[in-house]
Amino acid sequence: MLVVSDKPEIDDAVWSLWVRGFMAIDAAQHLITHSYDSSLVTDPEAQLTSLNKHVEDQYVIFDHFQDYMVAPLTLHIQTAVPFLAESLPQYLSEFYSIDEVLWWEIYGRKLSILLRKDTIADIAEKGHVPPRSVARQMENIANIAAAMRAEENTTLVDRIRTEFLISEGLSEAYARLAFSMYHRIDRSSVPMPSKIATTVSGARPFCALDSVTDSLMALWGSTTGLDLNQTFIASVQLILRLHSEDQLAGTFYRVLNTNSGRPEDFPASHPVWGMLSKSVLSIASELCSPTGLSHLFDTMQARLVTPTLKAGIDLPEVQGMCLRLAGSAECVGDRGWVELLGGIAAGVSVF
Repeated sequence: MLVVSDKPEIDDAVWSLWVRGFMAIDAAQHLITHSYDSSLVTDPEAQLTSLNKHVEDQYVIFDHFQDYMVAPLTLHIQTAVPFLAESLPQYLSEFYSIDEVLWWEIYGRKLSILLRKDTIADIAEKGHVPPRSVARQMENIANIAAAMRAEENTTLVDRIRTEFLISEGLSEAYARLAFSMYHRIDRSSVPMPSKIATTVSGARPFCALDSVTDSLMALWGSTTGLDLNQTFIASVQLILRLHSEDQLAGTFYRVLNTNSGRPEDFPASHPVWGMLSKSVLSIASELCSPTGLSHLFDTMQARLVTPTLKAGIDLPEVQGMCLRLAGSAECVGDRGWVELLGGIAAGVSVF
């Protein structure tokens, strides 16, 4: 029942449909079909007319409210929209929700193209998501990513959480997506998850690529911005200057056979050591290049994943070798090695 008063009331059912991108007329029909007991409706046509007017009025409120939602700190100075303070977290969580399929399509994309009409239409069609919902999510992502570009004294997640008043988990999801876009990480070589349909909860990474991005940020990223950690990059540059492929292959074999406490299954002459050293140096070189992380997964696939699979070596075995190298006494003495090998071990898990 709609209660008419000087202050408009918020219909949560209509709000949910507005967030999901329903047009007003479609929202009214959806409510009649899915939310009301049709046996109680004596005049369907009159009911639809009344409901259309109610939905349109609600949509006017929400369209106005959107101006404040994109900059939530302004909510404290507005009085026009009757959301209770205790209910705001839920409304903000819904407004800033991200569909998993959109997260996947947007990952690593250039920020400037997100708001183009052809981009919105293309992603809406691919993801089977209403264009209005895609446009809302695109604007949210663009606003948050743009706000995070500058380095500050607080962590990315804290800045997103305090500036946009959303949960820590959802802030982490946005930080990972912003990181991918800032570095233009190409995910075209990464297999798409078999199940990708629901909304990103933010409580944990929802797919392998999301989890790997979280690891790369922790190991290679700056704690206060989207750039790579410059101390880490300096360590990687030193690794490139000091090591050749052949020398590094021998070092990897020696370290794992003498320091790890577990003899390896592969003799010193096995090609796995050359593959591993070549891939590590290739990835290190990419990190120090102007393109940075852009071609990370392509390089991993071409230099590490494909050669090792052709050699009959399982990827978990290669991943384990990287982790044992990172944990060896010789590598632990140099944080650059630990972080580089740890990131590579994480990256392999997407394939």
